[in-house]
Order: sequence, then structure tokens, then C-alpha cells
Amino acid sequence: MERLGLIPMVYKNGEIIAFSAKTMFNGDNLGLQTYSVVRVFDYVSKALIDYFNRKTFENFNVRTRKEFMREIVDFLDNNTGSQKLIESFAIKRLEQDSQHKDRVYLELHMEPYFPAKNFLIRLDGKIGGSGKANTWEASYEQKARG
Repeated sequence: MERLGLIPMVYKNGEIIAFSAKTMFNGDNLGLQTYSVVRVFDYVSKALIDYFNRKTFENFNVRTRKEFMREIVDFLDNNTGSQKLIESFAIKRLEQDSQHKDRVYLELHMEPYFPAKNFLIRLDGKIGGSGKANTWEASYEQKARG
């Protein structure tokens, strides 16, 4: 039915529920059209943003970078493998902006376990000033497999 563009819908308990493995996204990135891929991105991105928000006021130096890297790898390792979310991952970049010390960059190359697609997640975070909340920008790119 999905190939025909039909998505089964059910009205239950006062709300409409769609039954499909496809999302409503209709852009060029086919991975973002797959519900399981979007859920993995959402979970990993939110968990990493929460982690960095908790680490906001720590000085970023070689020691804390090493600690951050270890804790991020532990988190990703716990979600990697058969019957889990991630098939493989590689942290490509974890560094502080040389001009703006309140900004940290994380680039994570990740392959969700079941869909045969590779993705790069980029997080760009900045400490909020004067009582403002921290701000985060996330972007996703589909990469060639290999």
C-alpha cells in the first residue's frame, strides 16, 4: 500500500493514528522518509543534547574532551549491535570553537541498524546568555554506504 501512496489511518480514542513505516517527509533525503531512522536520530540527538546541556558549565579542555568522548562512546556502544538501534558509528569531530569558547561542535557518523543507509549527524551548541536557554542546531545528511 505504501508504494501506492496509501497510508492506513485509524480513528481511535478521539485521535487519528497512521500505520506506516514512512514519515510525512517528502524531501530528497530518503532516510528521513523512514520512520525507524527518524526515531533513531531523534533519540540519539535528544540524548546528546541533554548530555551537553548537563555539561554546560564545565571548562572545555583536553581532559574534559577525553571524558566527553568516553561517555559519548559508552552511550553509543550501549545502543550498537544486533537487536539495538545502531549498526555502527564514528565520531568525526568533537571540538570547541576557537573563536567562540561557548560553542561546541560534534559530528557523528551513524548507521541505523536495520535500514541500509548511513547518516552524518551534526550538532552545534551554544551556551545561552543572561538566563537564556542553551541553543542547539541539528542537521542530518545521508552518506554513501561503505
